[in-house]
Amino acid sequence: MIVLQDLYSSWVANGIFGPLTQVYKTEDYTAKEGERVTTTGSPTITVPDVYTDNDVLDTPRTPYDLSVVQVADTVADTVNTYIYDRTQWVDIEGLVKTDNAPLEGFGVGGLGACLAFELGEFFGSSASPGLIRARNRFIGALRTTSGRACHVEPTENTDYA
Repeated sequence: MIVLQDLYSSWVANGIFGPLTQVYKTEDYTAKEGERVTTTGSPTITVPDVYTDNDVLDTPRTPYDLSVVQVADTVADTVNTYIYDRTQWVDIEGLVKTDNAPLEGFGVGGLGACLAFELGEFFGSSASPGLIRARNRFIGALRTTSGRACHVEPTENTDYA
């Protein structure tokens, strides 16, 4: 699980989901998509399920797919990274073995290729050309979708395998 969490964190750090705007808060605050909120431990930082900043329609909306919010607490020395995956925020640091892998809806094979590539690097083995292609296609799909206003309506069937 640690390797998978590190994979998501590295994608955030490398801007796969778009740049993060640094915000410093000492009072309670509702985070916006694409923000890295740094706090000193006492304020509550809310990652909302609904935003009401839609200037065009002036109606509430769910977060954009693949949006990121990162909350860094300098007192507790913690960072929590949230990625909006289709219908909900996923706390990357809070993942456990029984959770579905975030972003699997973009292709389980591609996500698996990314994880296999990372594990291979960890153990010092080289990746096959097919694995590298699958990994690159998956990351390319994330880059193409990320950083754009991409609203995904929830569906009843969320099994993308």
